[in-house]
Amino acid sequence: MPMRDFKRLPHPIERLVIKIGSSLLTKEGRIHRASVARFVDLIARLREKGCQTALVTSGAVASARHLLPVGAAPTLAQKQALASVGQVHLMELYRKEFEKRGHKVGQVLLSEYLLKHRPSWLNARTTLTALFDLGVIPVINENDVMSVEELKFDSNDALGAVVCGLMDADLYIILSDVDGLFRRFGTPEQSLIETVRGVDASVEKEAGLSRSAVGTGGMASKVSAARRAGRFSVPTLIANGRTKTLWEDLFARGRGTLFYPPDWTDGVSPEHRQANRKKAWLASTIHPSGKLFVDGGAVSALLERHSSLLPSGVLRVEGNFHGGDVVAICAEDGRELARGVSAYASYEIRKIQGHKTSEIPALLGYRNADEVVHRDNLMVL
Repeated sequence: MPMRDFKRLPHPIERLVIKIGSSLLTKEGRIHRASVARFVDLIARLREKGCQTALVTSGAVASARHLLPVGAAPTLAQKQALASVGQVHLMELYRKEFEKRGHKVGQVLLSEYLLKHRPSWLNARTTLTALFDLGVIPVINENDVMSVEELKFDSNDALGAVVCGLMDADLYIILSDVDGLFRRFGTPEQSLIETVRGVDASVEKEAGLSRSAVGTGGMASKVSAARRAGRFSVPTLIANGRTKTLWEDLFARGRGTLFYPPDWTDGVSPEHRQANRKKAWLASTIHPSGKLFVDGGAVSALLERHSSLLPSGVLRVEGNFHGGDVVAICAEDGRELARGVSAYASYEIRKIQGHKTSEIPALLGYRNADEVVHRDNLMVL
């Protein structure tokens, strides 16, 4: 049965993603077993209430720092070595704690490079569904050992937002060491912002910069993740994970800052999510393979008429990519307007840009499609 305890949403919670930051799991730079056990209690209780919960956890690197002889500023290769060793210790700790409470866990390592490809996205989605069906709690982290720096998730906050899209979550909870997003943080006039409807420049300004010495995120990272989860029509709660009455604070009181998606009314129907699954995948791509800059006519067609992108509207191409890759579609001034799956490779678009569809065969010797990006493979941001 879905969980109905959360008071700030009008519908019950069937699927939930919880992200726990390094600062909540460590003490004096090391993983703290009692802290891990506390969050395992929370997730086990959610599972027993019928809520399918995925845990996105930080802490792999921190758990290995005392095991390997690396300095305070490790190289990328040393960080990946730390992650490799730390994942083993962190997962074993989670396994033991969940086993005490009668639950099985499965490790899921994701990377943005793989999730950029539609078949990999669908396979990850299928795997998560199978784990839930088998009563297994997924423990998720980025595959740091295999990820390249330019194709990494911005943080585990962003990874958690993408997981929301993978599993059609009803709520995303980011647990931090602060109560939520504050107005005028750090001043005598600071006050908690309890509700945000759509992330805009003023909200981003309030988020400020990271203050954590352990993790890679900060409030700016969490607000960005809330925006990303909103693209999947998933609300996000940023809350304090250090409170002594954590369950009551999260679910009975709903303490923290709750970010509603821009399209939120009284919830989003399963039919709406089903229709937007492909677009959710497009929204999940953090680093598109390239950029297409378009003219004013194409901007109007995309934003006002929800049309496809034709070659005549393309002004220039940035980057090298293949047909089937996800690209960013930008206005002349660089503003990103949309994401889409390109029907053509970058070198092909450079040959047909500014031309009519009827001219494609003469320019290329063939025609893959009439559109550079079809509207069914496009998501306006």
